[in-house]
Amino acid sequence: ETVTDVKARARNRNNESQICRFLDHAEKCRRFDLATAIRDASIDFRSIDPVVGIICDHDNDADDNDDNDLENLRDTPTHRLDTTAALLSTISPVKQLAGMPQRAADYFSLAHMLNQGSYPHAPSPHCTFVGAQTALHLNSRPSYSRMKIDVVATKLKLPDLGVVLSDYLAMCAPDHCCIIGPAGNLPFNTLEVWEKLRVQNRAYHAPHEILPAQTINAISPSTSWPCGCADTVLVNTNSDAIWPRSGMTGMKIICTSYSILIHAKGIKLCNCFESFLSYTQKFEIIPQINEKLSGSSRQKGPYPHFASSMFVLQQVRHPNQNIAVEIIPLKQVRALVELVPVFGEAADRRLTKETSLEYSRQFWLDKYFDKELYYALTV
Repeated sequence: ETVTDVKARARNRNNESQICRFLDHAEKCRRFDLATAIRDASIDFRSIDPVVGIICDHDNDADDNDDNDLENLRDTPTHRLDTTAALLSTISPVKQLAGMPQRAADYFSLAHMLNQGSYPHAPSPHCTFVGAQTALHLNSRPSYSRMKIDVVATKLKLPDLGVVLSDYLAMCAPDHCCIIGPAGNLPFNTLEVWEKLRVQNRAYHAPHEILPAQTINAISPSTSWPCGCADTVLVNTNSDAIWPRSGMTGMKIICTSYSILIHAKGIKLCNCFESFLSYTQKFEIIPQINEKLSGSSRQKGPYPHFASSMFVLQQVRHPNQNIAVEIIPLKQVRALVELVPVFGEAADRRLTKETSLEYSRQFWLDKYFDKELYYALTV
């Protein structure tokens, strides 16, 4: 598979030399990984003392202190490594050094087979599906199963959950084909909620290559995470824009909190109402002056910062300074991204790894988070 992959990338030109360089580089990386793992485990293969049965280093010109060191070693608890299996179980390399590598999940193929009816007994709606060029996967069992809306709102500290669900239903339902009762009462009363979502994309320069899936987490407020923990993602709001080729065109940044499945009893929701939704917090791009892109030294626009070439973002807030939230279809999620707080001249003393999203006001969109994101936001 490695040779085939190299040949595909080389487009069948100069295969032999490129394969040799690739294998040589891979072998050097493997040996370096093995050597550093052995060193981290404090294993020394230079010699084995036959008396104490441990690995040590002898020097013919050693002084008398070496004898004292050897005596001390006799009292030290030790273990012998007699087999390769024992060695591999002792060290912690970065990559797997032996055995068959774990096969990466292919959610594109799984979603296709589900749509083709290959698994007729799979629960509906399917928890693996494709939105444009992105595959999304939820566990078959939700984190919170069939809970009342008010119970979910209280447990996850989402006091406006019912309101934003009502707003979304009113917005997406043409001619009010879904009935909303008085005071915004919803035609459903139970939800299922997931705290994890898997997102899988294809490589930017090799669309046939499926990338490893990324996990998007959402953790409710707790002692460890007083403000909760939710990853930030790119979502597609323009059906004409195809990620990753479109870059930031037609995209926006959101902080995704929870994936939601609605259960409606006795009422059939219209087709425009997606089964899986996401409760999110909105971000917006802060306009920047970028003469290279705009051709003007004064005009501000949705451009990246001229020095860092990264977009600067801020949370969307209401006039009362509450964070703006919305419901979006889960199919619009495209990729996991990283936001880095802009500290300015002085950083907020309340900032920690658990509260950086809560107390920061501006963020860098880190396009160096991984190479695929870099290609999408740069090329």
